[in-house]
Amino acid sequence: MNNTTAQEMLANLRATVLPTYIFTGIFAIGFIGNFLVCLTIFRINQYHTSTYILIASMAVSDAFGCLFLIIYTVISIYLLRPNDLSLSTKEILCDFLGHLLSHYSQSMAYKVSCRSYMGFWFPSCLANNSCGGIDPNYPFICDSTHASLLHNQIYFMLILVIEEIIPAVIIIYAYVCVIKALNRSSFSIKGNVVNNLKNLQKRKSAIRKIVIVTAVFLVFTAILHITRLAVALTNATVANLFIANETF
Repeated sequence: MNNTTAQEMLANLRATVLPTYIFTGIFAIGFIGNFLVCLTIFRINQYHTSTYILIASMAVSDAFGCLFLIIYTVISIYLLRPNDLSLSTKEILCDFLGHLLSHYSQSMAYKVSCRSYMGFWFPSCLANNSCGGIDPNYPFICDSTHASLLHNQIYFMLILVIEEIIPAVIIIYAYVCVIKALNRSSFSIKGNVVNNLKNLQKRKSAIRKIVIVTAVFLVFTAILHITRLAVALTNATVANLFIANETF
């Protein structure tokens, strides 16, 4: 493989990453907002009810996803940057806009309307759908252009299960636990110490369930985002090896 081919491959990798993660600022704002929600809830003692704990658990999950998307974006842009380190910021921006418009025009020309929305929360879905096709050797940046390939279909289904179905089940389960606990406590006799103790135990049990399911939720989320980080590192390593082989 000659140096021209290596440069083209590096440019292709860069083109699939930059248009895909143009919403990094949104994730940064989301991360800060979710952090402030958690901080507010846990600093005000009277809000330590199971309902607010549920809200905090969702905020933590959102913040976790936003944080890893920010990390992935920064690493991807850094590692897949142009090989010419003297390239100015203005040239990089023009290169990025050129790729973005090119992919958009191709997408409109070939009517690639079926995007890979299945794998991401909103607005994560916006950031994880590039405007055009991707190299079939790198299916991990989801796009339906090469969805007919078996390994892409398997990956799409895993994304659907990990980031949509499982989180939905976890959140619904936690919400049902909270509602049941609150309904039981509302029918208790306030003057009865025994009933109050039972209601307190039920409330603690509901909160414990929320903590458990949120932890499971975070584990599944971590699996996917760490996979993306690994893919970014792998892509950069492959590109750098090709360029290094041509250098020596």
